[in-house]
Amino acid sequence: MSEAGGAPSRRELARLMGVDYQSKSRKTFLRNKVTEIFEKYIDMSKPFGDYDYQEEMYPVVKLVTKIMNRELGTNWTRTTTRYVISAIFEDTRRNAGSKPKQALIRKQKREGKAVSHPRIHVLLRS
Repeated sequence: MSEAGGAPSRRELARLMGVDYQSKSRKTFLRNKVTEIFEKYIDMSKPFGDYDYQEEMYPVVKLVTKIMNRELGTNWTRTTTRYVISAIFEDTRRNAGSKPKQALIRKQKREGKAVSHPRIHVLLRS
């Protein structure tokens, strides 16, 4: 677990999911399966923490856990489900936030200009 007592590290989350951390395809399969189920009930346009957990999230976590156990035949826990959903929210929001930055970088690369990004200071040559 993280020092703050929040979500587990990605390595720990993989262990909770019952997969090897290096097994990207299996982790992706499981995350997609969870996403497929909970996206029917939860809108991902706002952060995970903005939802009332008891009223909105908990029923979906219970449902996803039940389906994952039935379909995978494993001991998938509600805690694992909650952490996976939280990680999916975090990743989705992070990726959405980086889209404008990446679009600018791609545009600058096409134009052969220097890339202006806080962490990237490279003059691209055509």
